[in-house]
Amino acid sequence: MASIKIQLRKDQPDKEGLCKLIILYRNGNETPLKHSIREKILPNQFDTNKEIVVHHPRAKEINYLIEKHIKIFQDILFDLQRQDTIPSVKRVKGILTQLLQQQKYTSLILPENSDDQGDELINNSIPSPAKAWIQFTGLRRNTVSPATTSIYKTTFDHLQKFCIDHNKKLSWVLFDNDFFYQWNNYFIEECENQFGDTGLSNNTIGKYFKTLKTFLHWAVEKDYHTNLKFVKYKVFRELVDIFPLSETHLAKLVDFCENEENAIEYRRTASLFVFLASTGLRYSDGQTLRWSDIFYSGEGDIDQQVLKVTTKKTSQKLSIPLSIYSIRELIRNANDLTTGAKLFKDMFDPKFTFFKQEDIRKYFRDDVSIQQPLLPKITSSKFNIDIKEVGRLCGFDEPISIIRKIGNKVIRKDYRRWQKLASHDCRRTFITLSLMKGMRPETVMEITGHSSYKTMLRYNKITDKIKINEFHDAWGKSIKLGDDAFEGATFSFGTMLKNSDPKV
Repeated sequence: MASIKIQLRKDQPDKEGLCKLIILYRNGNETPLKHSIREKILPNQFDTNKEIVVHHPRAKEINYLIEKHIKIFQDILFDLQRQDTIPSVKRVKGILTQLLQQQKYTSLILPENSDDQGDELINNSIPSPAKAWIQFTGLRRNTVSPATTSIYKTTFDHLQKFCIDHNKKLSWVLFDNDFFYQWNNYFIEECENQFGDTGLSNNTIGKYFKTLKTFLHWAVEKDYHTNLKFVKYKVFRELVDIFPLSETHLAKLVDFCENEENAIEYRRTASLFVFLASTGLRYSDGQTLRWSDIFYSGEGDIDQQVLKVTTKKTSQKLSIPLSIYSIRELIRNANDLTTGAKLFKDMFDPKFTFFKQEDIRKYFRDDVSIQQPLLPKITSSKFNIDIKEVGRLCGFDEPISIIRKIGNKVIRKDYRRWQKLASHDCRRTFITLSLMKGMRPETVMEITGHSSYKTMLRYNKITDKIKINEFHDAWGKSIKLGDDAFEGATFSFGTMLKNSDPKV
């Protein structure tokens, strides 16, 4: 039988002798639910028989609060009884938690007016931050990418969770100097990251602060508030190490594609990786390609064909040359991996047996054939799972360390290269290898669609191989240590040591 009682926790007095008032819910022999109403009184201020507060300056207020909480329990029990559902302690607790959370959300997040000192003169034309955020995201829904829309939503979710958990009202005066430190601490001490650990990286925190500042700037322009303290909020941005694949890695992936003993789904994944890593396309753009996106540049053989793409993320029009890597994977997919509804031989006019010169379009049988997918259709989640297995099978076992900063702490995690392979490595590999091969950054930017040279610089790091070669070109080639180790050495550390120390 379910029962609701008001009790005073006399077994847990604080330093001043004050005890918590709780509602005790029982259902049969189940462990009872102890629900605090967040009020404390002295033992002599509680009438145990009548279960009310007496001889207390706020007795009426506290008793009213008790009645409100009891009414919530009674409503829950009534609804469960009407649904012919057993009012177990676990079920009642779950419903109670949802109701209280919703009440807190309503009181802290949604109010149109605010009594906080220093708030703007409130009238019906000035919405609360919550209503303004809905307006902000709604106005931009057709001008920003889905990824940006997702960041807007996640940022606001964190903002309202912070307010609820810390009992703060989401009003325009919330964003003072202290808010920066309080929200930053919330991300570091209370949020869970992708690894399941507590604490978001500084870059992720910076992303949320950047979004918040964009919103608050917009709200100032709309005359919704004049609180400019948010302008001083710092947006953290730290360079993240990237681990592009080498040409040796790509060669192993090509060999993997050519080995028919490997599972065809893994061969498709490896082939798609090689194609994207040799064109610089984003994964989302690669999945929309059709044969009709290939255009002839005007002269030469098939290697003079280019892909003409309008990117999904930025709507840029890109012209991307095809290399021996990308052409080989196109032919492989059309011939062996069957990307579309039609096989390669069915798409092309039977009088042509191979590509030669001029526009590739002339080889197609009809307009339907030229609209066939250029690459295999694989969801990004499946691709990211399968490419790791491909990397493992190819022996990409080099150790890598991912270093992240959470506040002032440096977190290091060690992996094998294949464990962190993902779709974004395709584009990173293209950019890094192109710069290593001597392409000008401006040319690479024209192909990839990067508009910021600063963004390109993070890829333009000198690799260890180039660094070692240039170092020895300047300081002297590497030499073997031994009796005649310094024979023929013109200038090196070895020569310097030999001349300065007779024992060497």
